[in-house]
Amino acid sequence: MALTGPSPSPGRGLSLPTRILIGLVLGAITGVLLNEWRPQFDAWATQGRGAPAVIVEPLLTNVIGPVGHDFLRLLLMAVIPLVFASLAAGVAQLGDLSVLGRIGARTMGYFLLSTATAVVIGLVLVNTIQPGKGLPEETTRRLALEYGAAVSDKPPAQFGVQTFVDIVPRNPIRAMADMEMLGVIFFALLFGIGASKLPKEQGELVIRLLLAVGEIMTWIIHLAMRLAPYGVFCLICKVTAELGFQIIQQLGWYVGTVLFGLALHLFVSLPIFILVLGRVSPWWFFTRVRGVIVTAFSTSSSAATLPTSLAAAHERLGIPKKIAGFVLPLGATMNMNGTALF
Repeated sequence: MALTGPSPSPGRGLSLPTRILIGLVLGAITGVLLNEWRPQFDAWATQGRGAPAVIVEPLLTNVIGPVGHDFLRLLLMAVIPLVFASLAAGVAQLGDLSVLGRIGARTMGYFLLSTATAVVIGLVLVNTIQPGKGLPEETTRRLALEYGAAVSDKPPAQFGVQTFVDIVPRNPIRAMADMEMLGVIFFALLFGIGASKLPKEQGELVIRLLLAVGEIMTWIIHLAMRLAPYGVFCLICKVTAELGFQIIQQLGWYVGTVLFGLALHLFVSLPIFILVLGRVSPWWFFTRVRGVIVTAFSTSSSAATLPTSLAAAHERLGIPKKIAGFVLPLGATMNMNGTALF
């Protein structure tokens, strides 16, 4: 018997996507207010005490920040088991390698098309608008001071022969522990193909086990999504409380260019793909995945959004689990249009 997540009864109160959106808006407003009024709050806390006291920083560090990070960790906790189980079960259920090849070829073709479209949009906009011109020198120094060290600590992304070598994990368990998604996907593909070659009874047993693991992970995701409005509130609140609204004003052209490019891809390019390739109404599609969109916006993580995407694909779009389980884990790693455009 399949597990069912602890979701509220339909028709009672606000829907989950609506509550997540409310949490997002309230979190942004609260964070901006905390940033703007921090000196006043700290002054109130200091009054009547012998030593200076502050309240905003401890609130962000000890309450709001941890709650937001724990929500994100709860989502990420289920990602690797869900990716492995869904992808391996999907491949095993497809069975015939020729079917797998056709679906894989169509999937990769769409990935290339959508990613190339996103890159073209980004290049055209940045060369037309040139958002970096006229940025105040003081803002440039502040950003370099705050984020320069974090950027310099990260090794530059490289694509070459070593990338293809790293796809094959020496230790699949370590790849799972380190969340090396390409290695996990490669191992899951081979595992699923191997399961499809087993005798019928053994193969069905493996598939049932993988599907059961997927059901358990889905239950955990449903549990996490019950907490999503509060987790989203805390994630957005902490970011806006630390950065404030002033930096957004100073980086207005840059922020506006990024948002305009993402909006073009989301509301122009993707609807065309949905209409032409998917042969369904874009409005029908977006109304059924609005929870996925809000989760992606608030977490800024393809991996953290993957469990929600898998659930929505099967439960709200009617896509067979074996297809969704094959395509979506690949897309979360290889088809990050927003990153390509950015």
